[in-house]
Amino acid sequence: MSGPPALYTGVVNDPSARASHQLDVVAFGFHEDQGQERLIAIGAVRWGEIMGLAHLERLRRVRDLLSVQGRRGAPTARPTCFSAAGFSAQLAMAAAESPDIILVVHHTPSPTMQVMLEAVLAGARDDAIEGVDVVVRPALAATAVDVLAADV
Repeated sequence: MSGPPALYTGVVNDPSARASHQLDVVAFGFHEDQGQERLIAIGAVRWGEIMGLAHLERLRRVRDLLSVQGRRGAPTARPTCFSAAGFSAQLAMAAAESPDIILVVHHTPSPTMQVMLEAVLAGARDDAIEGVDVVVRPALAATAVDVLAADV
C-alpha cells in the first residue's frame, strides 16, 4: 500500500433486512500494483460500551453486503472495533482466532497522538504483512492477560 489511508464514515443499505448500517470508520488504501484505491477496513466505534460478538457480526454482514455490491477490496476488508470500554471475552476470543479482526482499545487525547495511532494501524493492515493480529490498548489499560496473549 502506498500513501496514507483515506478515512470516512458511511451508511450501507441492507435491502433484505429493510435496514441500514452506520459505519463509523471506512478506510481505503491505494495499491500501486493495482493502480487503484480499495476498501481495507470497516469499523464501529463505541466510547462507553463494551463491544461484543453482535458488533462483529454486524460488521461482517456489512462486509458481505459490500462484497455483493462489487466494492473493490470488500471481501478482504478487516472488521475493526474501537472501544474505550473494552471487549467481551467472546469478542476477544474471536479476534484471537481470526487474524482479520482488529480490536482497538485506546483513548488518544492529542491530534499528534491520533495521527501516530492511525499511521501504526495503517501499517499493520498493509497486505505485505501477513498473519498479524493488531490489538491496541493504552498503557494504563493493558492487563496481564493482554500481555500474555501478545506475541512478543
